[in-house]
Amino acid sequence: MRKISKTHAPVAYSQWIKEQKELGEKDNLRFNYDSGIGTEAFDALKKKLITEQGYLCAYTGIRIFPDTKNSTGQVIEKGTFHIEHLKPRTICKKEQEVQGTIISEDLDYRNMVACYPKEEEQTSCSFGAKLKDDWWNEEEFVSPCQEDCEKRFSFNWKGTVSPTLEDDHAARKTIEILGLNKAPHSNRNNQTGEYHVHERRHDAIKAVFGFSKNPKISPLTKKEAENLLLTIDNTDGNGHLKEFCFVIKQLLARHIR
Repeated sequence: MRKISKTHAPVAYSQWIKEQKELGEKDNLRFNYDSGIGTEAFDALKKKLITEQGYLCAYTGIRIFPDTKNSTGQVIEKGTFHIEHLKPRTICKKEQEVQGTIISEDLDYRNMVACYPKEEEQTSCSFGAKLKDDWWNEEEFVSPCQEDCEKRFSFNWKGTVSPTLEDDHAARKTIEILGLNKAPHSNRNNQTGEYHVHERRHDAIKAVFGFSKNPKISPLTKKEAENLLLTIDNTDGNGHLKEFCFVIKQLLARHIR
């Protein structure tokens, strides 16, 4: 999990929230995420979230992409992420009913991140945001917006993740809730053909460090690792971070020692 430094909501979204709040105060209305967000505000919101995260899923580190549109603005290919609420929408809506607030917390920009997979409800995925679903326990969940989130997870050369500290119950619970390790005896070529995040991490590690039986592929040298470590947190010309950069960063430091 990579630390996400939340900044401010996009202007179009902030303006939309202001308008809903004024309308609510005037006509005694309540607004939440399921009420629908204006198109301009929604597009700005998605763009800001994915850019803020360097085009990586907030929970898994998988590379995510926005919608592909043609010259007229029509979506010709759906993106690979959805807007995820750290505190689930169901909880926010219940709290709104009890508290009587005009704007539900599920409209709070700080409660939103971009996560794999795409928005369609029928999308099958056995890890990450889909697995977490409506689960919520703030004390037991390590959020990617927490300052120390990267330090609380440790990765090995096979891509397996564990709590850095044995007694970190929240980190262990987060790994379980997000399904960040592949379940024992599961098969990559199962009915859905799912490419699990655990396998993706392992493949990314092998690719970077040159772990291969192919004699033409040379293992990463310590000097190369030192140079890569200097830039691993940088985005490329398109604002993209390297997939699983936070995993690679840990292992680069270990490789150099």
